[in-house]
Amino acid sequence: MRTRLFAVLPLFAAALCAQEPDAPASPGVNVPEARSEAATALLMRACTTMTAATSGSFTTEVEEDNAMMRGHDLPFGKDSTRVKGGWNQEQRWASVGDDALVIRGGRMVVETESGWKLRKDSLASGAPAPFVVAPRLLFAQIAELPQSARQVVHLEAGKVQERDVAILTVRLSGDEARDFALSGALPGGGGPGGLIMIGGMLGGEMPEKKYEVDLALFTAVDTGEVLRLRAKVYEEDPMMANVRIAIAAQGAEDGEEPDDDEEEEPAVERGKEPIKKGLPDRKPGKGENMTYFRADFSEFGKATPPKLDGNGLRWLSEN
Repeated sequence: MRTRLFAVLPLFAAALCAQEPDAPASPGVNVPEARSEAATALLMRACTTMTAATSGSFTTEVEEDNAMMRGHDLPFGKDSTRVKGGWNQEQRWASVGDDALVIRGGRMVVETESGWKLRKDSLASGAPAPFVVAPRLLFAQIAELPQSARQVVHLEAGKVQERDVAILTVRLSGDEARDFALSGALPGGGGPGGLIMIGGMLGGEMPEKKYEVDLALFTAVDTGEVLRLRAKVYEEDPMMANVRIAIAAQGAEDGEEPDDDEEEEPAVERGKEPIKKGLPDRKPGKGENMTYFRADFSEFGKATPPKLDGNGLRWLSEN
C-alpha cells in the first residue's frame, strides 16, 4: 500500500533524520576544494562508478510540496512515498508496502494474488505506480551535463553507512536544470500535483515554467560509489503565482476573505544560502512547486531481483 503522510510530514522527516544522523568523517580524511578540477574529477569518478555498477539496492523517499496547497490545512498537496528496490543491467524492481513491481525496458509487471501481470502505471492494489529511480540513467545524466554545469560548488567530508564520504554539491539552473528536471532521472517537474485546472486556465498557450535543481552526492572516498543522493527540484509555475485557495474559517461571515498568509521572510541571495547535508537551505517561493528526493544505495554487485513466474518473464522478454 502506498504510504501517504500529510499533517505529520514534518514529524516524519524529523524522525528520518533522528534514525540516520550524519556523522563527521574519520580524522585525516581530506577532500578537494570546491570549484577545483580535483572536485570535478571526484564527481566524474562517482558517476562512472555508478553507471558501471552491475547491480545494487536502493531505498528512496520522495516528498512533494505543492505551491497551491502550501499554507493550507488540507489533506493533500504534501505527500511522501518510500520505495525499496534494486537494479541490474537489465531491469529494476521495487516494493511499496505490500505491492511489488519489476520494470524492464518500457514494460512493468506487478505481483498479484494470481501471479505477475502486465500493468501500465498502476500496482496490484490499484494505487498508482511510484517513481522508481534508474541509477544508471541518473548518473549518466549528471556525467553528461555541460562542463560549466558540473562544477562542484561546495564540498565537505562526512560519513554514511559508517563509511567516509565526500559530499559534493551541484546546482543547476537555466536550460540545464530544465532538461534535467524533465528527463525522468528525478521525480518532480510534474506541475500542480495532478489537479485539474479549470476556467480561465484552460486554453491558450501555457506559460513557460522555470526550473532549478540542487544535487548532493555522498560518494565513498575509497571506492567512488555514491552511498546517498539528495536532490531538490524547484519548479516555478507562473500560473500558480495568481492562484489562491480560500477556505472559510469557523465563524467567518459570508463573503469575508481569509487573512493573507504571513509575510515571507526575505529570500537569501541564490548561491549564498547555507549548505546543510549537501543541499542549499532554501524555502520554495510562493509560485514554486518543490520535490525533495533522497536515495540510499547499497549492495553493489550483490542485489538480486525477485523471481518471476512464466507470465511475468514472457511479458518482460517480448519485444
